[in-house]
Amino acid sequence: MESFIRCLFVALAIVGSVAANSSPQAQLATTAAPLPASTVAATTTKPPATTKATVISDGGAQAQFFGPDSTQAFIAFESYVYMERPEHLEGDHSPKELLSERWELIVKAVVTRQLEHMFGAFLNFPEFKDAQGAPSMGGKINLLDAKNMGKMPTHVKVSYSYKDQVVFHHDTLGIRQDKTIKFWLPADPKTIYAKGLVEQADGQVFNFCTDMEYNAKIDFWYFWNPFLPGCPLDMDEDLTTIKAKLTSVPQTKKTYPEYDMLLGDNGNGKTLLITWVIGMDEFLVQGDLGYDNFDLAHRLLVLEQFEVTLDTEFFKIYKRSYPQFDIVVELSFEDQFTKQFTERVVDSMRRADLFIYDGHSGLGGHLDVRRMEEELGRPIVLDKTKYQIFFLNGCATFSYYNAAFTELKKDKDRNLSGKKYLDLVGTAVGAILNNGAFRDWSLIVNLIYRQKTWQKALKDVTGVDIAADTALVHINNDEDNPKKRSRKFKKLKLVTERNNNRRRRSGRSNNYEIVVRG
Repeated sequence: MESFIRCLFVALAIVGSVAANSSPQAQLATTAAPLPASTVAATTTKPPATTKATVISDGGAQAQFFGPDSTQAFIAFESYVYMERPEHLEGDHSPKELLSERWELIVKAVVTRQLEHMFGAFLNFPEFKDAQGAPSMGGKINLLDAKNMGKMPTHVKVSYSYKDQVVFHHDTLGIRQDKTIKFWLPADPKTIYAKGLVEQADGQVFNFCTDMEYNAKIDFWYFWNPFLPGCPLDMDEDLTTIKAKLTSVPQTKKTYPEYDMLLGDNGNGKTLLITWVIGMDEFLVQGDLGYDNFDLAHRLLVLEQFEVTLDTEFFKIYKRSYPQFDIVVELSFEDQFTKQFTERVVDSMRRADLFIYDGHSGLGGHLDVRRMEEELGRPIVLDKTKYQIFFLNGCATFSYYNAAFTELKKDKDRNLSGKKYLDLVGTAVGAILNNGAFRDWSLIVNLIYRQKTWQKALKDVTGVDIAADTALVHINNDEDNPKKRSRKFKKLKLVTERNNNRRRRSGRSNNYEIVVRG
């Protein structure tokens, strides 16, 4: 199971990002549960404020979205959370003190610990099992009230309102439809795991409200499901019922990448530069699933008659010349836990016309902007006037990276939000690892060779996966893109397509069909 699904533990590294509109202390407070050392840097990071980056678009255009099998929406609801009563509130002190600026960060951290359980709800609850989704966890918490609890004098009931963005499968949300959804969250996120524990006849203790393989407290928020057989949670006492309003973000219908900039002199002269970084699954060796993707990418490029101009074990450069421009591909296989990986990613993002990352999200930590900046000892600076396309082909990259990467392209001097010169392709849920290179290649073919609209290109990209394995691939930031394709650059013909056509005409078997799939 671990070998095929990228980053099953989705979004643990961003549990503090809801409170991130304030200070790093708030995120530190959200990581009370012990985390693997590799994730600590990510969890204590202060992401950029996401609301402006994801809602305000350049030129006053309304925020829009496109996913072949998904829809984006704003989610809004009011709820409450139980939290332990701080010692200083004993006696005559009113619990409403918790609404003050002094306590705001700590209280919001408790709310955030509750909200992270939305991931498990939207993935595992019966209502969403076949039509999953994910929150951005970059929303806004407003504290409304705090009251004593008669039955639980050691606790305080804090009411709040919450607004965020979510991406759901079409079957849950529908296209351009507003609706109300119902789900449940733990009333007390600190004690919810212990309440699901059941001792067996042999003395072993398991939590019957979550996955039996991933049964630990640290990943309960992701796998939890109170509807599982034998789960002892009381739906009325232990959970709070959420009725959330979803307001759909309009779907873009026909938008093109900025082909004039992408294929023209985009800072690289006549060269169109594709940087393709593939991360390891478990080990930086041949036979690793990540290496299989790296090797498949190499074979796809060679089949397309790219010349290998630099050939080392884990880093290769390819070139193919066409009348109007040259395509250069830098392909690398990386260990995400090394500084070399960080250097490779940052340098690739800085120079690329099309940047592809294919691999684990690492609980959000692998491409976390603050983590990479701290490791390198310098800020990440991207050319704010260079048009770029990023394909973040990992697990739940919508929740992890969408706002932070768009923020890197924000140009305050020209009042541009970051969307103008960055089209960002991401995923909303887990992505199948062994299809990664085909998904990447499909995007390259549909954009660089066929110059399709975003809508048609992504339909082909999602066609690489069977419906049950959809990663909910989608495009953000394209609402201000051209509605007509420029005729300045001619479409390119794939070598493998020409070979396929010859085989079809001759009636011979086709050994290349999978290469041009999508």
